Amino acid sequence: MHSILLVIEKPNPHADQKTQNDYRGLLSDIKDITRDDVNIESLSENVLLFEVSTALRKFSRVLSLADFPYKCIFFEDKPEWVIQQQNPDLNNAFG
Repeated sequence: MHSILLVIEKPNPHADQKTQNDYRGLLSDIKDITRDDVNIESLSENVLLFEVSTALRKFSRVLSLADFPYKCIFFEDKPEWVIQQQNPDLNNAFG
């Protein structure tokens, strides 16, 4: 296995203040754990891609802190991203 994509569900925007604070605390803890690790890619505040060969311990640590629902996708091979470059001609086509 090459990598694991972790998505931690955000709390309902109408959740109580304690839940919102707990979530912000979790995000802060995740930043501390994953900071400066080139084998962990933060795709969003609640979406992380961990390279298994070097970041599995940190992945386990994040999961141990997550008191919120989460989902994982396991990739056998390195994910290949399709990157959309912005086309300036298209931006001007409608305006």
